[in-house]
Amino acid sequence: MIGTSTDTCDIHDFTLTGSFTGSSYTGAAVGYINYGRLENVTNFATVSGYNSYHGGIVGYAGYTDVIRCVNRGNVTGSQYTGGIVGYSISGSRHIDTCINSGAVNSNSSYVGGIVGYQSSSYVQHCSNSGDVTSTTSTASSYVGGISGYMVSSAYVRYNLNGGLVKSGGGSVGGIVGRAIGTITYNINVNNVLGGGINIAAIAGECTSSSAVGTSNIWDKQMCPNNYLYATTTNPGSQYTTAQLVGSQRPSSTYFTATPGLYPIPNGIADSIGAKLAATPVTLNVPEYVDSTATNFSVGTANGVSWSSSNTSMLTISGSTATVVNSGLVTIAGTTQNLVKH
Repeated sequence: MIGTSTDTCDIHDFTLTGSFTGSSYTGAAVGYINYGRLENVTNFATVSGYNSYHGGIVGYAGYTDVIRCVNRGNVTGSQYTGGIVGYSISGSRHIDTCINSGAVNSNSSYVGGIVGYQSSSYVQHCSNSGDVTSTTSTASSYVGGISGYMVSSAYVRYNLNGGLVKSGGGSVGGIVGRAIGTITYNINVNNVLGGGINIAAIAGECTSSSAVGTSNIWDKQMCPNNYLYATTTNPGSQYTTAQLVGSQRPSSTYFTATPGLYPIPNGIADSIGAKLAATPVTLNVPEYVDSTATNFSVGTANGVSWSSSNTSMLTISGSTATVVNSGLVTIAGTTQNLVKH
């Protein structure tokens, strides 16, 4: 919509459709913005870029707050690609109460479900349900369900990742790819896959043991990774799916508890995108997502329906998934044209 804004600019209260394509600095609402604010922007359009700085809402955000924005379109880019913001550099600015439901795809580094790269900013009360994928095999690739890469003065807190996170190499985390800043009170409920050495449930790579606290929790059946970050033996706070969606879920003032769903960050609990991120697949204990041999249940609240990629191996009817044969299967939950794997 807007290519570049270098003066103070307030962008708010509108909806975007169609498609947006560019080389660098590509976003549905604005490609490049300095000293501004985006609020209550919803994007249904696809966003495609070929070089650097690509986001579902904004490609490059300098000293800019991004508040209550929603992206439902798929985002494809190279370096610095995010579901909401590609690159955020700011003095204590916020990406707050934002929801990404679109797939985020990159062939490079710094890739996140909410933001690709963040410097001195706060990412909080956000959710992601879209797949976050980088195809690069380079060791310097950083991919996260919420943030790809965060510097020492940045914060990631009170967020929910429900999207599958995967990369061909480098550092891959359910919440953050590489953590130098502070990560607290986040929840990851989907798997983390990678071809590199730094793969973990919360942060793929962490430069300080104090950066990633045990207040971060994950579903150990959906993400059968035993550690907070790749270079620690700290088991963190792991729960079964039934515990997280039931009465044994940990209490938190930062999340809204809804029966039958994972906890949702405060401020976005009524959003269909956040509800999709929080919709569970409940395996039998002690089975895991990569080794399931018995029938299991899928969440169908809020109109979510599920399908199997191979019905000769797994069939789904209503809330029941029936194992037919052995093999690799992908299941997809869909509601209002949104998809979660």
